[in-house]
Amino acid sequence: MSSHDVAESPQPGQSVEAPGGPAGAPKRWSAPWVLPAAAAALLLALGAESVRWLRDHDDAPIGRQERVLQASQPPLFRTVGVELPPGPDGGERRADPLFDNRNSAARGEAIGGREGTTRHAEAAVMAGLICLAKAQEADGHWDCKRWDGGLGYDVAMTGLALLAFQGAGYTQAKGRFKTTVGNALKWLSTTQKADGNFAWKTYYEQGMATMAVCEAFGMTKAPDVGRVAQAAIDAICRTQPAHGGFRYGGAVEERDADMSVTSWQMAAIWTALAAGLRVPQEAVDRCRLFLKNTYRGDGGTAYLVGGTQAAPAMTAAGMLARQLLGGDYDAEINAGAARLSQYQQKSDRIGPGAGKDHLVGDLYYTYYSTHAMFRLGGEYWARWNRLFRDPLVKCQISQQFDTRGRFVRGSWDPKNHEWGSRGGRVYATAMAILCLEVYYRYATAQKPKPEFRNLERN
Repeated sequence: MSSHDVAESPQPGQSVEAPGGPAGAPKRWSAPWVLPAAAAALLLALGAESVRWLRDHDDAPIGRQERVLQASQPPLFRTVGVELPPGPDGGERRADPLFDNRNSAARGEAIGGREGTTRHAEAAVMAGLICLAKAQEADGHWDCKRWDGGLGYDVAMTGLALLAFQGAGYTQAKGRFKTTVGNALKWLSTTQKADGNFAWKTYYEQGMATMAVCEAFGMTKAPDVGRVAQAAIDAICRTQPAHGGFRYGGAVEERDADMSVTSWQMAAIWTALAAGLRVPQEAVDRCRLFLKNTYRGDGGTAYLVGGTQAAPAMTAAGMLARQLLGGDYDAEINAGAARLSQYQQKSDRIGPGAGKDHLVGDLYYTYYSTHAMFRLGGEYWARWNRLFRDPLVKCQISQQFDTRGRFVRGSWDPKNHEWGSRGGRVYATAMAILCLEVYYRYATAQKPKPEFRNLERN
């Protein structure tokens, strides 16, 4: 039975248990797929408390396939022979506080205000995760081609889907999606080679998958996951050339290194550091050198070291990389924010079909710019939040099945988004979810709010 063979939607009149039921009542939906059909309406009816209730009911099964998998033995990861670093002072390794906001309380607190999320957006996240769970293959991976992707980037799609589940706090150890997450991690471990590389077709995939397994280790400190993650980050650090940049095949000459592929490797390096894995200082230093060589002044970041044009998506990626790595980058980050704000104010194109380097229409640009602006905070973020959040939620698919009979409710249609023809529906859905999880995905220290440059149109 494939993972698509799941419970049907409840029949009209079929009862569904809600919060505040009789004492001792089982904490689960008797018809688990009722939520995506009317997620926003249901949450509005039950109020903000329903968001916390839904997230806390970790024993609720997803469907028939989920129940079958949970009845089996826990996933056994194929781990490579690497040794994990000890915890602080040689003691026990604990979950990193970076991920502390991935819980029901923090998600509930993120609702409301100019800088927060909404119940509709949280309902969209849950509906998207349910759709991804139904799209997962029986062996734990997500099939890029099967879900409208142009090429077989299964490692990348599995990495992105894992990041989406983990971004909401779900791990292989807890939550209603623990089997979904566990089997995805297991599949990635079986594709990992002895040198730590996953079976990637483009080096984007190594970065995405490595980020996912490093994050999984950071959230759970499970040794079997940690060994997979350490081997994966070791492979990236060994491949990284002296100039710090990568491209589709891995290491390249300095002039040909590109910001897009490299940004995922830098994110993987940063996540490994946050999770307490071993990362040589040279790897971080090389990342900084690459950022220096792609900076073009006035906040812009070029796609290629040898290029001159600073596109919005790459500028946003450069901003986020500087924020994650830390250091004396405040002037460059603030200049990047002002540049993106000015660019956005000159464009009226927001929404599905808007095209490359436009919010919502280009989920790659939306992902990087949203996370960078959120970390910056203040008026920059308040305005960005207003621009992207509701339009992104509105273009989520509400119909249950597509013309091919596939369950698509809760997904984002790749035809409406740049790069969707390559990554398909899994790419579009995972990236959209990651954008909507920005409010609680990482715990960030409070910093003084930057001065906002008023760049209203003349």
